[in-house]
Amino acid sequence: MAKDSITISDPDPGSIASKKSSCCSCLTFVLILTIFFVISALFFWIAYPYVFNAIFLSTLRLKVGSDGMPSFSTFMWAKPPVRVLMKFYMWNLTNPEEVFYYGAKPSVVEIGPFSVWETEQKREYEFNHDQTRVWYKNYKKYIFDESESCEICTYDAKISMTNLIGYGTMADLADPQYNVSNSIRQLFAFGGMLLGESPFIIKNFGDIVFDGYADNMLSAAHSELVYEVSKALNQTHFNKTTFIPVPVPDMAKMAFFYGYNNTNDEEYVIETGKSDIKQLGRIVSWANQTELPSDWYSTDQCRMINGTDSGSFQAHGIGKNDRLDIFLSFFCRSLYLEFNRETDVKGVSTYEFVTPMSVFDTTIEENRGMRYPNTEKINYAPQWPDCPPKDPNVTCSGDIDCGVYENLCHDCCDGSFVDDTYLLPPGLFPVKCYPGKFKSPPFTVVFSAPHYAYSPPELRETIIGMNPSLPDHIPIKIKYEPNAGVPLEVTIQFQVATPMYRSPEFVYSSHLANVLLPFMWVSSSGTVEGEVFDNIKLGFKTVPIIILAVKIFATVAAVFFGVVALGLLWRRRTQNGKVTPVVPSNGRVIEENGLTTV
Repeated sequence: MAKDSITISDPDPGSIASKKSSCCSCLTFVLILTIFFVISALFFWIAYPYVFNAIFLSTLRLKVGSDGMPSFSTFMWAKPPVRVLMKFYMWNLTNPEEVFYYGAKPSVVEIGPFSVWETEQKREYEFNHDQTRVWYKNYKKYIFDESESCEICTYDAKISMTNLIGYGTMADLADPQYNVSNSIRQLFAFGGMLLGESPFIIKNFGDIVFDGYADNMLSAAHSELVYEVSKALNQTHFNKTTFIPVPVPDMAKMAFFYGYNNTNDEEYVIETGKSDIKQLGRIVSWANQTELPSDWYSTDQCRMINGTDSGSFQAHGIGKNDRLDIFLSFFCRSLYLEFNRETDVKGVSTYEFVTPMSVFDTTIEENRGMRYPNTEKINYAPQWPDCPPKDPNVTCSGDIDCGVYENLCHDCCDGSFVDDTYLLPPGLFPVKCYPGKFKSPPFTVVFSAPHYAYSPPELRETIIGMNPSLPDHIPIKIKYEPNAGVPLEVTIQFQVATPMYRSPEFVYSSHLANVLLPFMWVSSSGTVEGEVFDNIKLGFKTVPIIILAVKIFATVAAVFFGVVALGLLWRRRTQNGKVTPVVPSNGRVIEENGLTTV
């Protein structure tokens, strides 16, 4: 049998070169894609948050351009795209005769809401020379909306309530700081009776809140007759020609928001964020004051003007453990908010911050300076605090501070009786200015949570009709987008009450009950809308979703093309290490000792 011939086949050099060139081009392309997606993934995972944050913060601060035009952030700060709906709930006194003649427990019925739209704009704002601070006035406008109100809540609905001017005058006459003698008090009390003053009045809602009603005593104090008599007697009090020994309100009529519509509260100076973006919106001064007057609050801590105003920015990057300081000119004080829960506003994730009970508690040390002076020395909640019987064997010393809550029931203390008068229970603080104005109020009122929700039951039980509900009646709730520090939804609620007490010095109050009688509570809420909300939603909801998708895609693509590149490299190395056999059309391949036998 003849042996098969042995042939050694050489591959085509051109074909091999072509295949090698194609393989190199493909490998190069895949390596470029791999590097691109690796860099993209690293950028979006690591660098992008810093880049986005820098761009966002640069647009957030308040500024005007070289052409005098405000930035978008400044424009929206000056004209916030939010309409605030204020809901007024009036406490209608149902048993005024029994309270007046027999000192009966007051019974009140809540009527509301009376709905009023509030809009505000910051006008006449001016930046300093280097745009680190801005001065402005905050103008407000109120419009009654009967369609948003209850069926009987018309603008001229009748409300039975306490006489604020009458009680304010009585409180001033009895205040030791004015040093009015008992005979003069009796004279003015008698004069008030001749003018028709009484403890309770019936007035329209619109007059009580906005328009003002004519009060005989107030009108007489502003009359030409009083001026001429005072001039003849050469009597001057409080830099005015008058014989009246207590301050006379500047207002010609009485209303809680008298003169507020289409006017501004006191002027502000705030930080623009240029020097430090974390200081954006921080109040530098209010009414040209860097702290509140000492005759308002007795301690430095209580006189501080802290944080931002309620509708402005907070520092970006809000955390759940942060305490947010704000100043409310309407409350005439600073306060703080604490984290309550995670929630959202129309799909945008937010942190809800609220006022804790401690903010409204003047029995604790930090609020000692804003206690109600109680010069009338009336115990408005006799059953509070509920202390156990004293231990007669306890030896007392002068080291016990009976003025703080934790010591009220100490065996060496006497409950709420402190410094020769009575403390008000927690949940209350006196209003020391005409709300929003740098002037004393023409009435004596205290603010609290609605329905005395932050106060002990012993106070609520002094009035028939209080039904507190938490968290519905939390005084302040603000929902912030935590990354930007921008408030997207704000709710501010407060109740207004006036001290009513029995006083033998004044005939018309000789049989009254001793009680803090509320006459209204207000719930004010608004949500950011329009372009500002759309930008916040785009920047902090839509874009993060897109960026997350890009991160995942870039990472997966980088891994995929990296694997492909490794496969091509392995294939190339394998091909470089062996010869490709060529098979004739009429033979069979036998590989032996590195030769191909046909």
